[in-house]
Amino acid sequence: MYALHRQVTGKIVIVFTLLLLIPTSASSMTAEKIFEWVIRTMEIEESTPLPTIRFVDKEELHAIFRQSNQNSFQRWAEKYGSEQAEKIINTYLTEVIGLFDPKNGVVYVGDFLGTCEKQVILAHELTHYLQDRFHGTITPDSWNADTIHLMREMEAYGIDEKFENEFCGQTPTPRRITAYGSSETIGIH
Repeated sequence: MYALHRQVTGKIVIVFTLLLLIPTSASSMTAEKIFEWVIRTMEIEESTPLPTIRFVDKEELHAIFRQSNQNSFQRWAEKYGSEQAEKIINTYLTEVIGLFDPKNGVVYVGDFLGTCEKQVILAHELTHYLQDRFHGTITPDSWNADTIHLMREMEAYGIDEKFENEFCGQTPTPRRITAYGSSETIGIH
């Protein structure tokens, strides 16, 4: 009887272990699990707190975007004129579906997205949170700000595509726009 119990117990442990290796579907991923996955994927070894995450409707996301990018808007208005600055901000607003605001450390994701896309965007924005936390905020005065921004975007795109492939069971969706910026800088993702 003991031998049979050991065989059955051993098989249960093997099955349980194999189940742990099967990727969780996107529908069962919590923000905490997505954050842990991003941390592992970025190979971050330091203990890092989960940022505040808010899922907001499109109208609120637009208002947050405008508020957090007032200085960018002012720079555009000075450089290109008010009408052109308004066109630039409206281009962002028609496409924005998520943003990380380094000024307040909050990640915002559109609650109007489907489950998987919402989680892909969350993974992308959490990447920006971690980049900001470990490498600092990019400002217009940052040395080589455009290059740094591009490198961070490439990393965030790689993370979101990997997440989408692993957990959504599909090829990556066409590029979407999220925003990484503050009242000092703005970036389209």
